[in-house]
Amino acid sequence: MMFLFLLLFSGLGLGSAFIPDVSCLIVNLEHTDCTWDRGSNPELNFTFQSRLGSRLPFRDCPQYLREGGYNVGCRLPHEINDKFSPLHTRLSGDNNVMKEQTTEMKERVKLKPPLNLSVVVNSTNLELWLYWNTSTKSTCTESEVRYRKQDDQWRSVLTSTSASSYSLPQISLKHQYELQVRVRVSYSCGQSKFWSDWSVPIFWGNTTAVTPVPLKTFYSLIPVLVLGIIMVVMVVIYFTHGERIRIIFVPVVPNPGKNLEDLFKTCNGNVEEWLHISKEFKEGFQPNYSEPACLVRECPAFSDATGWVSVQTDQSERPSMVPSLSVSPPVPENLPPGLV
Repeated sequence: MMFLFLLLFSGLGLGSAFIPDVSCLIVNLEHTDCTWDRGSNPELNFTFQSRLGSRLPFRDCPQYLREGGYNVGCRLPHEINDKFSPLHTRLSGDNNVMKEQTTEMKERVKLKPPLNLSVVVNSTNLELWLYWNTSTKSTCTESEVRYRKQDDQWRSVLTSTSASSYSLPQISLKHQYELQVRVRVSYSCGQSKFWSDWSVPIFWGNTTAVTPVPLKTFYSLIPVLVLGIIMVVMVVIYFTHGERIRIIFVPVVPNPGKNLEDLFKTCNGNVEEWLHISKEFKEGFQPNYSEPACLVRECPAFSDATGWVSVQTDQSERPSMVPSLSVSPPVPENLPPGLV
């Protein structure tokens, strides 16, 4: 008999090792969720039963929480005073193997995050006021506010019980502030170990330096940037071509204010380089034809007895005869005819 009893006890202990633990939590004082991990039995559906206190009988789960077609938890109704009574749970598997647990629910309450966050700033003393609402009675809640300036570290502050606002003094107008709030059941109503999740953040202040550009917006700006670059290149090409035409038809006027020292020291006497005359302007004055040079040389003139003057030129080695001019003496006046 002793051997059979030990065998039965060891068999029950071995079977109970496959039953997972149950974790229960009161959600926002509205209902109680008890969940378990399927662990190494993903194809096994467990049966859940529970009772409040030790006098009531166990009751079957009114609403199973399912995931992937399997039971992963049970949702129980909740009354205001239920959290002050211990919750007894029973999780059963195949072959009547079960595990019973007892949980004190007073400290296992998790509220929903605060709602409707708003910010008001007093421009006189630069004091920021943060306001929020809770989904439960504020007389039984305490809050924690955290804030940070741009990318600095978070700073947390606990508020007084039933508070629904917080004041942040001496803020900076040059930076952006990010604020969040979370709540839990206060000590006066049976303090809970669980804080709610953080609320949706609210921002206030200068956002020009900290607001990132969304990726979709950046991609949408690429065609605009490419078009702008193309237009700039076209304008540069147009003005460059127009400048060459202007230089050809309207040559550069020499600047009389040029320092003559630059002509000899910098340009080595090169006037064209000193005046910055363009290549097109210089090529416009170069001749496009050629003409042979003709040399002329004068020779001394002489006369002979015949009265001709000989002139020697380079085109003919022969002297050319030029008649000489003879001047007759003047005829005296009042001479009789025939004496002339």
